[in-house]
Amino acid sequence: MTRDGGRLFVANQHGDSVSVFDGRTYAALAVIKTGDYPEDILVAPDLTHAFVACWMDDELDSIDIAPLKIDRKMPAGAGPRAFGQFIAP
Repeated sequence: MTRDGGRLFVANQHGDSVSVFDGRTYAALAVIKTGDYPEDILVAPDLTHAFVACWMDDELDSIDIAPLKIDRKMPAGAGPRAFGQFIAP
């Protein structure tokens, strides 16, 4: 979820996609096709991108939050699953 509560991002592991919802009304906004088996999502501090770890493709997908489209796919190590940010400041 973005820090302002504006959007919720949900990894659809078996659907190879990310669902996006309005954080206030919970209305569905988009389903974005990602790499194989998206495992974790992290929204950038500046709220411009959401990064998706795609476990089976060994890649990190970057979603531009404004148009809700993938703008980059980057190679990652074998089996990326999580970002390690588990406790909020």
